[in-house]
Amino acid sequence: MENDNDMSLTSEPLLPHTRAESSDGEDGRARGSSRSCWAGYTLSMLATDLPLWAAFLWLSNLDVDLSLGQLAGLALAAASTLLSWRIWRRWDLIRRRWGAWRGTSTSEVHPQHSALEADDLPYSCGQAQVSTNRQLYLVGTMHISPKAPRDVTAVVDVVKPDCVLIELDVERRDRIIPDKQLDMADLQPVHVQNCSLVRETAPSQSPLERAMSNAAQNFNWPDSPSPSSPSASGSPQPRSKSPKSPKDTGNSGNSGVQNGQTATHTAAAATGGAATAMELGASPTPATSSTAPALPWAPWTVNAQRASWNGLKKGTLVRGDVVFVPSNEFGAHHFDVDLTGKVVLVRRGGPGFRTFALKAHHAEKANAIALLVVDTHTKLSPHRFGTGGGLWTNLRVAWSTRSLSVPRLPTLLLPKVSGEHILASVEQRKDREPPVQVRFEVKEDSFPVRSLPQMMCHNVAAILTGISILYGVIQCFGIEVGLEFDAGYELSLRDRIPCKCIDVDMNRLFKRLFACMVPRPENLWNALSTWLALPRAIVKGLFPPKSDVDVFGATLLHLLSLRIRTWIALSVATMAASLICGSILNSAAAASERGIEQTGAVSSEDRDDVTTFISAIVQAYALPQVYTAILVSRDEAMARNIVRQMEDLDSRKAVAIVGAMHSNGILAHIRNLLSEGNIP
Repeated sequence: MENDNDMSLTSEPLLPHTRAESSDGEDGRARGSSRSCWAGYTLSMLATDLPLWAAFLWLSNLDVDLSLGQLAGLALAAASTLLSWRIWRRWDLIRRRWGAWRGTSTSEVHPQHSALEADDLPYSCGQAQVSTNRQLYLVGTMHISPKAPRDVTAVVDVVKPDCVLIELDVERRDRIIPDKQLDMADLQPVHVQNCSLVRETAPSQSPLERAMSNAAQNFNWPDSPSPSSPSASGSPQPRSKSPKSPKDTGNSGNSGVQNGQTATHTAAAATGGAATAMELGASPTPATSSTAPALPWAPWTVNAQRASWNGLKKGTLVRGDVVFVPSNEFGAHHFDVDLTGKVVLVRRGGPGFRTFALKAHHAEKANAIALLVVDTHTKLSPHRFGTGGGLWTNLRVAWSTRSLSVPRLPTLLLPKVSGEHILASVEQRKDREPPVQVRFEVKEDSFPVRSLPQMMCHNVAAILTGISILYGVIQCFGIEVGLEFDAGYELSLRDRIPCKCIDVDMNRLFKRLFACMVPRPENLWNALSTWLALPRAIVKGLFPPKSDVDVFGATLLHLLSLRIRTWIALSVATMAASLICGSILNSAAAASERGIEQTGAVSSEDRDDVTTFISAIVQAYALPQVYTAILVSRDEAMARNIVRQMEDLDSRKAVAIVGAMHSNGILAHIRNLLSEGNIP
């Protein structure tokens, strides 16, 4: 499977500057040059940040009594200044539109896009030259704004890109875009042997079933007995030795069961696509024990959906007999038989508490080598299974299985028709030779997998940072989140262009967050430098250069488009997140103060002051680190993923849909990569 999202987040903290990377073979002169560049950059930033901080402190300490009219005048002057700056940024566009209205030509446009594109792009759209022949259009959005999907649609309609990139990883994509289409290349091919492609004939057949039966009887199946052989009548016969398949040598690509693929394709051609129709859900004749002779065994292939944990066994060759245990047909409790070396087949669902993970744990404890689950739906789900349920469901699974880890057993979900067909064949041939067998090599998968302890740590971190509280409260009001990603995906389907993920997965994100929270020297310096850069960041946000996205203005436009209910939900969510996070922090600070007070270092009279001081110190360190982990490091990772995806897809024009707060960071990293020569 193609890796949709790059998981490479550097283990060292990302400071707000470009660090020169040097290999072990560089000499001391290059390293000294790198250190001197870093020192020069630091001094230049301090020369800018310290005066800004001094001016900010001076203004905040001014003891001037202003009347209401004077305050209104200052606010009007500030608003006029901000508006004038934005008019200057858009002056070329204003002149073009004025000239178009008067019918005269005006200023030139950017060489990489037409005047139509420049005039019709939304205000929230930024651009970057990824290489000499690649152009990126980046749409900065607000995830709860109804304006965001409209901006995405406008940019895609005007630009006509050849790919769409979204700020999601594969896990969040499956959760936010539930109507994702089934990608056949993303499924796991399973080669089935000793199971006839067509069921045993019934006394009355439809024309389609008769065509399939005639094709199967008239075709000379590879490595299968002919219709006139004794084994066709049901008596067991020894199988002839077939040449060793390349799949058994370890190279288990698509050449694994060439005979099975040939048989399937030939049967489909002979029956006018009947075999394909059966795989897509055409209901075959129910299994009967009539006097009709059994048909030949045709190796064939079925595509199955994968469990989220299958990537843990990537490259593993699974080959074994398929068994079905009627006493535990759903796999919802422990198997009372030894399944060593077997591929166990169960049905989906069942009575009581049951999950895919629970079934896989039970099969794994019975020493099975794989688990096949027969779906109850005709069409397979386009998403990985085994990811839902939340923390409480995983706690119940852990209690039932006495295991805190995820199952490591390769687990597949079969389509209903094919699964029922295999199950019927297993039941019919359970006392005969040869048994039904399956063979497949577990495909590589980048889907994130996390154990129960990891899930609990992630939930705690999400609560402490306020992320889960904020989005949880918003969703309680029925506010849909991430509609712009859904719009981008639908537009990619409409225009038949790829839609790829560029964000890091949650495992890497929280790992980065935990690494940033460790009070190491580089993290302490990162916190200090981030606070020093705050006035500069505020000034740059209020007065953005022409090359950047106006995050302040775009956010204001998104806020103005919110409905009343969304405003209420956002206000309540912000207050709830602030209150809960503040209460947790104050409780931890109070507990720390009690411990210090017991040592005699402080007195009880200074309890409130010490608690406030501890809380302020923790916030001063934690806030820049959360900002670095959630924003800065993701900006760099997404910039690299955008470049990689555009190169892999040979894209000339791409539209990236990201949150507005990520826009300028991504554009800056792409420009740095281009200036450093890291982009061809």
